[in-house]
Amino acid sequence: MALVPRPLDRLRRLRPLDRAALLGLLVIALAGPSLAERAALILDPALCVALAWERGGGGEPVRVVYTPTRRVPYNDMQCDLPPPPGPLPLDPWGRPFAWADFEYGYYSGPVLNLRPAGWPLTHRQGHQAKSLGQAPSDPENSSPIWVRRLDDWPRWQRTLAAHPALAALLAAAWLIVAWALLRLRPLRTRAREVALACVAALPAVPVAWLVATSDAATRLTANLPLLLPAGLAVALTIVAPCLLLALGVRLASRPEGAR
Repeated sequence: MALVPRPLDRLRRLRPLDRAALLGLLVIALAGPSLAERAALILDPALCVALAWERGGGGEPVRVVYTPTRRVPYNDMQCDLPPPPGPLPLDPWGRPFAWADFEYGYYSGPVLNLRPAGWPLTHRQGHQAKSLGQAPSDPENSSPIWVRRLDDWPRWQRTLAAHPALAALLAAAWLIVAWALLRLRPLRTRAREVALACVAALPAVPVAWLVATSDAATRLTANLPLLLPAGLAVALTIVAPCLLLALGVRLASRPEGAR
């Protein structure tokens, strides 16, 4: 009667590359949601601020009070600003949101920034919600983040930021499918091997595009001497290692003397 191999025996029989892939899958399963949440906070803090405001039940982020339109000078148009509503929810860094007062006058005239004498002027006052940012005690590295509506972001981006476990699940699925492709039997030609590696690394392209178009990438590359556009340089920095790793796995498993 044949003995059923124990899980540890199966693990010992795995090749080093397979063990590394299994370890990566385990890391994604355990720490993936928290890592995805931190990544979203770094890549698009404004989106995370909008999500925290909505989850906390903050309501409309901009509370406006309009005065009637009158034909008087701007300085003569004054109205009492009501107190801001409260209480306020917590932002992604665990601090309460704050209200900022705004007040300005504008007119709908034919010439920009030039109001003819006696032209009707509209006075606008109200409150706008804001987060103090990641480090309010360090003004150089942090600035207030105004709360925006979630409709400013695509639905798929809002979904991934609101459900970090879904992002981790997609990453794990990518690793499983890509590794199954990369561990297939060696193909006849190197050209087919390269094509298979490109297919396995293909999901890195939308990830690279998401990172390259984020505010964090713009800040990090603002003062760097780059030969390529900043977005393209960031995208290549992400896609190139994934493609090289996939190529290395495929070519390392090819037998000697294969074309």
